[in-house]
Amino acid sequence: METTRFTLDDEGKVIPDNSTFLETWEEMEKLVDAGLVKAIGISNFDREQIEAILNKPGLKYKPANNQIEVHPYLTQEKLINFCHSKGITVTAYSPLGSPERPWAKPDDPSLLEDPKILAIAKKYNKTAAQQVQAKTESKLEEDWVKTESNVEEDWVKTESKLEKDWVKTESKLEKDWVKTESKLEEDWVKTESKLEEDWVKTESNVEEDWVKTESKLEEDWVKTESNVEEDWVETESKLEEDWVKTESKLEEDSVKTESKLEEDWVKTESKLEEDWVRTESNVEEDWVKTESKLEEDWVKTESKLEEDWVKTESKLEADWVKTESKQKEDWVKTESKLEADWVKTESKLEEDWVKTESKLEEDWVKTESK
Repeated sequence: METTRFTLDDEGKVIPDNSTFLETWEEMEKLVDAGLVKAIGISNFDREQIEAILNKPGLKYKPANNQIEVHPYLTQEKLINFCHSKGITVTAYSPLGSPERPWAKPDDPSLLEDPKILAIAKKYNKTAAQQVQAKTESKLEEDWVKTESNVEEDWVKTESKLEKDWVKTESKLEKDWVKTESKLEEDWVKTESKLEEDWVKTESNVEEDWVKTESKLEEDWVKTESNVEEDWVETESKLEEDWVKTESKLEEDSVKTESKLEEDWVKTESKLEEDWVRTESNVEEDWVKTESKLEEDWVKTESKLEEDWVKTESKLEADWVKTESKQKEDWVKTESKLEADWVKTESKLEEDWVKTESKLEEDWVKTESK
């Protein structure tokens, strides 16, 4: 039974396959991955077909060899040179011109009977077949050596050029980095120095304002204390005068109202004691509340200042990464906000203290009067 490389139908006709040679190449690459073959190649591929394989996306292995018909009547020099330029070796089949091919015509020229080839073979004492075979092999080797040498020279030049370009680029990058790093350090030193100066000034101003405020509070307290003493002297004098008058009147009315006075005095004394206890208790409660309120306000204010400072410090660090100019503007705003908050807080404390002090004095005067 006759065998064939193609799949035949029941009538003995070849069944065509719609797959492309690129799909076939992918399957052949799997043979290399599986270790079943060392290399894979092609046969009777022209330049366009070879380029299609070389440009295929995901190519793993390029063709190692292209087997084509080569002999003096079909030299194919362009295709051979192209294969060699891509690192593909060439194997020549039918180097003797395939004189026994079934489709040969009687009047087709015979390579082994060519007069020129026979003359050259006779000159070197060789057969025509030996001469053709040797010439074909020699030509393929020469072309391969030339192509390989050219590829190596081009690679050496390219590699040398790349190394020189890299050295220049690396040197330029290092110089630029040194300049940039130096500039950043200088800018940071200046900014840090400016921030320290501004902080020293701000701290000094805060201390000066506090000294002035403390001094003012002491002066106001001295004045208030003096006024209280003067008012007390006047009140005491007035009380003594009133008491003299009342005593005289009491003496005059003593006979009539002695009993009534004793009753009223008992009631009044009891009422005074009750009022005094209440007043003393209220004063203590008010003072405790006021003192607690002052402490709470101070804790809130101190916490608020700390939060503002943490936020401001975080904002300053973030703004410093962005731009130096933005950092300065934010610092000025933050400084102004801190001063405004401090002034408000200080003013609020002074107002609370004045109110509390005034309330205590009023309660004391009322109590002492009673």
